Amino acid sequence: MPENPFDQLADEYDLWFERNRHAYRAELAALRPSVPQGRGLEVGMGTGRFALPLGISTGVDPSLPMLNTAVKKGLEAVRGRAEALPFRDSALDFVLMVTVLCFADPLPSLREAFRVVRPGGRLIIGLLDRDSPLGKVYGEKASGSRFYRTARFLSVAEALGMMEAAGWQATDVRQTVFGGEGPEEVLEGHGQGLFVVIAARK
Repeated sequence: MPENPFDQLADEYDLWFERNRHAYRAELAALRPSVPQGRGLEVGMGTGRFALPLGISTGVDPSLPMLNTAVKKGLEAVRGRAEALPFRDSALDFVLMVTVLCFADPLPSLREAFRVVRPGGRLIIGLLDRDSPLGKVYGEKASGSRFYRTARFLSVAEALGMMEAAGWQATDVRQTVFGGEGPEEVLEGHGQGLFVVIAARK
């Protein structure tokens, strides 16, 4: 596999959630209503910061240092990439992807998620909306960021178009992380919040 910049950033990545606890809690709050019961997989699990509190026991990530941290938290970690998931067709009830599409090849990744989810199963996407006010700031500063210098941020419209092309039918869209100092609210729709959740059905 090609070198993954997150291999050198696993500890720093994990600490980000402690230092930005209001944004992290808001992201979890935006994701939680869309995560169903059943056998789920987080693609791009990283250190398990979303899988663990959302009750998802299994994840895939290309970074061994990230996966090693997730395993220490009691999660089942599988090395792999979003574009070629090591799971059989229709094996899962749902797939979660949080800030994955900006690092992966989006359309093949969405098609792979479609392949491994059963008919009627769900996909939950968390993305940083390029067209939001904070998204524009992130885009301007991405080249200087250790985390996002290789990222290709999408707009919600682009993500929805790719999801539809991969076979998904979007059901819910909500947004959070507006740039305040304290706790963040979760609102329906998109356009103002940096973090957008799109839920879809196969």
